Amino acid sequence: MRILVLNSGSSSIRYKLFDMRDERILSEGHIENIGGAGAGGPRARDHDEGLEMAFAAIAADPVFGGDPIDAIGHRVVHGGPDFSRTVIVDDHVCAAIETNSVLAPLHNPPNLKGIRAAQHLKPGVPQVAVFDTAFHQTMPEAASTYPLPPSLSRRHGIRRYGFHGTSCAWALGAVAGYLGRPPATLNLIIAHLGAGASITAVQGGRSVDTSMGLSPLEGVMMQTRAGDIDPAIALILSRDGVDVAEIDRLLNYDSGVKGIAGEADMLTVAKRAEGGDSSARLAREMYVHRACKYIGGYAGLAWPPDALVFTGGVGENDCWIRREISRSLPQLGLLIDDERNERTAEEPVRSIGTGKGIDTLIVKANEELQIAREAMALIGNAGAMKSRS
Repeated sequence: MRILVLNSGSSSIRYKLFDMRDERILSEGHIENIGGAGAGGPRARDHDEGLEMAFAAIAADPVFGGDPIDAIGHRVVHGGPDFSRTVIVDDHVCAAIETNSVLAPLHNPPNLKGIRAAQHLKPGVPQVAVFDTAFHQTMPEAASTYPLPPSLSRRHGIRRYGFHGTSCAWALGAVAGYLGRPPATLNLIIAHLGAGASITAVQGGRSVDTSMGLSPLEGVMMQTRAGDIDPAIALILSRDGVDVAEIDRLLNYDSGVKGIAGEADMLTVAKRAEGGDSSARLAREMYVHRACKYIGGYAGLAWPPDALVFTGGVGENDCWIRREISRSLPQLGLLIDDERNERTAEEPVRSIGTGKGIDTLIVKANEELQIAREAMALIGNAGAMKSRS
């Protein structure tokens, strides 16, 4: 089975085509600047044209060989209250994704554009939606409910949904394979640290709490997002004449590491901190401190923790962040091997230390393959059910 995975953004489409017999990548690429002008004029007027370019690039790849695409898997950020698992896309699913756009206005609309473009260009190919929020639907009510009047929460769909679920699902499966244990027996704390960052407590293979909530803004400090702040800050700004759009931009694009250090690139900020820049050093220290607050708190939920898992661009590549987080959690007794922590390696899972029975692991994220696996499982099950009917 050949499965194409699409991650459709507001002005770009990332794609990977997998041969699921051996999970080999047959073709991959990135269509950028959709709707914009590049050096040679507009690259793609819309997502339909962008996806046409992607299909043309795949067909031209000699590895592709001209065989058909059996299914297309789409990353969808917010499933709202409607979806707790991967689904085959139909009109009802599209309508729900559109309705949930109010909860993820930066993500769901372009995700839906990618789905509709694929439906238009490949009408006979099954489309599968994989939701970032689905993994966290197992959170107990005490964790998913905000302390607001229930009637208000029901009316506006306000609850804690969580994100990075596809990354967490991949990490759980990868750690289970590495440790040789069934996923349902594992208690993990997963630190997905990237441009967006979240911490998730996994107990018995199920998400029981996660730092992101209604939107991807809540939780730990991120590269441009504030994470947790006193809600009164937004009220004070509003009373002082700052409009909602400005507050939204401040909290999502101009806060976090960028707000403190003046720029978001973690590698640049790290170099500045090493050179003695006080604002860059403070940003790094705050990033670690706020991650530790969640990891330390979640240790009690994922008890006894089998592993602390680092994944995502920062989690996989920043040895200082990993070391400082581990050293700042003495209650977990994490013992980091500096040589292993500082080594660059390509293993899908590797250990950088153990202590008190807790492994400290780095998992190389592979959300695209996770989406392809979920799509294959769903399409295979649907085909089996159809053949039995």
